[in-house]
Amino acid sequence: YVLDANTGMYIDVNQSCLDFYGWDRSHFLNSSIYDVNLEPEIVSERLEHIRKNNYFKFETLHKRKDGSLRNMEIFATLVVVSGRSL
Repeated sequence: YVLDANTGMYIDVNQSCLDFYGWDRSHFLNSSIYDVNLEPEIVSERLEHIRKNNYFKFETLHKRKDGSLRNMEIFATLVVVSGRSL
């Protein structure tokens, strides 16, 4: 997935992401990382770290549509497209 590094809103998702989480594209594009991440209190800190350092690797816990929980290892890289941090 690609998300806005300032708001956490999803910008784009691929089919593998949709299959993994179980939601459709419309749901994702109207939601944010705060909707799947079970550690919302540190999401903002991680987004800030990515904006400042352009990269961050960490582990976290995400929930899927069926309610199941998955431990995730995230490799985040900042890209700037048309002045927008993603």
